[in-house]
Amino acid sequence: ARESRLNYEHLCQSLHRAKEGGYRTCNLVIRCDPTVLVDTFALEQYNLKEFVEPSRGWVALDVGAYKGETALWLAQKLGSSGRVFAFEPNPPTRAVLQSNLQGNASSDMAPIVVMPYGVGAMPGMQLFVGTAGAGSLIDNAGESRIPVTCIDDVVSHENLDRVDFIKMDIEGGEADALKGARVTMKAFGPRLAICVYHKPRDLPDIVALIRETRPDYEFRLSHKSPGLGDTVLFARVSMSSRDL
Repeated sequence: ARESRLNYEHLCQSLHRAKEGGYRTCNLVIRCDPTVLVDTFALEQYNLKEFVEPSRGWVALDVGAYKGETALWLAQKLGSSGRVFAFEPNPPTRAVLQSNLQGNASSDMAPIVVMPYGVGAMPGMQLFVGTAGAGSLIDNAGESRIPVTCIDDVVSHENLDRVDFIKMDIEGGEADALKGARVTMKAFGPRLAICVYHKPRDLPDIVALIRETRPDYEFRLSHKSPGLGDTVLFARVSMSSRDL
């Protein structure tokens, strides 16, 4: 259900500032934008009840980790038997991410591995706009170059024998990143939470790409915030396919 603007503003204002900096939420202290924290922890924008719900022991990929808020949310959900790989290529943002992770480390949370890369269809170096905060992105107008990897290469390099969940919010680069995850989707059928509001063709193009890779995926669309952004496509392999 979509939050009203008034309720949303109340949630943002109710966050408590911590004296050490950042905001307190869910027994964590995180330096991040209040709206991002509300979207992640209060609204749980990457959780769709009874369809895609990150669970204990899962291996999760957080593609576009920003300041670590979703990685920490996942680490709580997955518990100590899970694992989170957090991809953030922007050095200043990644420094805040690592500080947030260090300040909230706990033995009952999943370990978080920081991956200093962008994610795309294939590995290489690409131009990057790194001055737009949460909107930083891979773009030919970028002022710097960043290393880019693809999910299939990471899964192979890390010797992962399962991938249960992939979240993506990379400012319009989601379709390219999914092209680099085809082997992983075919092998493991991970649940997906993919942002589809950055480009006009994101929703139909990303659904088509996933269906082309694995026709047994089923889909739901969710929008929980009162703003125009934050529309998330959830996908999972149908239960009948998983039973085979």
